[in-house]
Amino acid sequence: MSSACTYDTVIMSARTKKDLPPEETAAVALIEILHEEKRIKRISSKMTKIEQMRWTDVVERAALLEDTDTVSMVQRDHRVLEISTLDYRRRGFTAVPSSTTL
Repeated sequence: MSSACTYDTVIMSARTKKDLPPEETAAVALIEILHEEKRIKRISSKMTKIEQMRWTDVVERAALLEDTDTVSMVQRDHRVLEISTLDYRRRGFTAVPSSTTL
């Protein structure tokens, strides 16, 4: 049985737009090779498609959505358990979600 490699929106976008730095492009290419050799399986969640629907460039959005169909989607998605915040007062705050894994 192969392991799963979760593709987030950044990787899905990079596969389509090919806009990552060379070393990161090489890493994505290696993941693709491992998938073709059936040593891993590419998976993503429905959140990827939701985020891609927000893309403002219509042509890029269509290309991203078309490429999304080449990656298996998990049936159950992440579920947010809680959101912790760090308050920096006048400098703002940081929200850190805690979620389940796929």
